[in-house]
Amino acid sequence: DHAGNEFTADTQIDVADVEELFFTRLSNPTQKEGTAMDLSGAVLSVRYTDGTTRNIDAGSVTFEPSAGEMIGHMETLSVQATWRNPATGSDYSAQYTINVDQADGIYFSHAPNKKDYAEGEPLDISGAVITLKYKRSGDLRIVTDSCTFYPPSGEIMTPYGTSLHAYYQMPGGNQYEAETLLNVQTMTVPIDVIG
Repeated sequence: DHAGNEFTADTQIDVADVEELFFTRLSNPTQKEGTAMDLSGAVLSVRYTDGTTRNIDAGSVTFEPSAGEMIGHMETLSVQATWRNPATGSDYSAQYTINVDQADGIYFSHAPNKKDYAEGEPLDISGAVITLKYKRSGDLRIVTDSCTFYPPSGEIMTPYGTSLHAYYQMPGGNQYEAETLLNVQTMTVPIDVIG
C-alpha cells in the first residue's frame, strides 16, 4: 500500500481437464447395408473432471471407419471417434454402435413379360423387375439395372434350361440370387411313316 506495508495474496486456479469424449447423437443411427456410411449430424462432447460438458467441433474428430465407406453385411457397425485436445495434445476416443439394416435378399417383383417360349426362340427379359428387400425396415429397392441374368437376354431357349436367374452384387458385400420359372415347349417334328 502507500504506507509501505506488504500484502500477499494466494490465488489458486483450478483447471478442469478433459475426462472423456462421448457421442451425444448421430443423425442416422440405423443405416443400410451396401450404402455409404453417413456420419452427418454427429455431435460429440467432452466431459471435464469438474463435471461440466461441452460440445466439440465434429470437424476436429477422426472417424474410423470414415464417412462414405461402404457398409458391409453385418448386424451392427462400431464407429470410433478420436479427438486430440488442443490444450494438452492428449487423444480421447469414443465409440458409437450403428445398427445395420441388412439386405434380406432379392426377388422377381415382376417376371419378364414373356414367360412361354417355343424351343429355339431367343430369351426376352424385358419387363423383369428385381427388388432388394431389407430385413429391419422391410424397405424395398429396385435393383434390376445392377443385376446380371442367366441365361442372358437373347439366349436361344432349350427345354433343358427352364428358369431365369438374376444375380445382384451388393456394393462391398454379398451376392444375392433370385429365380423365376419359364415354360419352354419342346419342338416336335411330325414323322410320316411310309409303307
